Amino acid sequence: MNIYNLIISRRKIRKFKQENIRIELMKKFINAGRLAPSAENPICEDTDINSSIKYYRDSSGTLHVPKRKIKSLILKY
Repeated sequence: MNIYNLIISRRKIRKFKQENIRIELMKKFINAGRLAPSAENPICEDTDINSSIKYYRDSSGTLHVPKRKIKSLILKY
C-alpha cells in the first residue's frame, strides 16, 4: 500500500514528525481532502483574488464555498 492510500484510509493520527514535505506530495494530500466525502452539499465558486473569503448558506440551506488557489492553502516556513 502506498502513502497516499494509507492517508486516505486512516482516520486517526497521533504523532507528527517535523519534516519537510515535497510540494507535489502536499498538493496530492490537499486534493485527497478536497475529494473526501462530506455531510454537506457544498457549491464551490470562483472568487476574486482581492475579495474576502466568506462561506455562506442560502435560503435553501446550501453551503457556498469560495474556491481558492492551492498556493493560498499551503503554508511556507
